[in-house]
Amino acid sequence: MAEAPEPREHAESAHLSAIAEEHTRDADEVERHPCPRCAVAPGSPCRSRSGAVAGAYHTGRFTKIPRLRI
Repeated sequence: MAEAPEPREHAESAHLSAIAEEHTRDADEVERHPCPRCAVAPGSPCRSRSGAVAGAYHTGRFTKIPRLRI
């Protein structure tokens, strides 16, 4: 007897979960290095000039991770 295909909702949920896990891993790797632009220590998110958490990591942090280089 053939197995029933996985419902579409489960397949989409698993795909989105895998994407979220990959992005979390990327963020963890980026935060292992100090930021050359805002000088935050490893383990901290980038900061804006006012000291608030920046909306995105500064590009300099990505260049320290070979697979994230542009």
